[in-house]
Amino acid sequence: MVGICFFFEDVVRNTMSGIVGADIERAIFDARNLGATHVLLVDATQYGLSRFYGHSDSQIVFERYETLEQAEATYPDVPRVYLENEATLLASGTTGTPLAGFVHPASAIYVVGKDAGGGITTGRKQKTWVYMPYANLWASSTLAIILHDRRAKSI
Repeated sequence: MVGICFFFEDVVRNTMSGIVGADIERAIFDARNLGATHVLLVDATQYGLSRFYGHSDSQIVFERYETLEQAEATYPDVPRVYLENEATLLASGTTGTPLAGFVHPASAIYVVGKDAGGGITTGRKQKTWVYMPYANLWASSTLAIILHDRRAKSI
């Protein structure tokens, strides 16, 4: 299993449900084409706007959760890898592994926080963190990079 957990809470961009659907569709398209089998979406938006997204891609499993804790409790035997940009992770006092030196587990769920600057703040010390040397990226871009890295290192 190779999954991505997309933590969606960026309220500023949630004014139109079409934008939310496009973000989700783009993340799923990239994930599927880069080898992911599952997408776990945490919809922490004010109005639960992911409900407007109608998933129809039979090649990838799509699951929706209301909290990060619910998504984290799913698939308890699959390691979680939390992704963050270097500046945000190190400024928090949390240690991590740079992406260049990270060895991907055979099965994993990659968890990314909110767009443009991360944002997974709960339980930082107890998690496996991987960081990228970029200031800020969209969550879907971060996921595409990590899945590409996984694929490149497995060849």
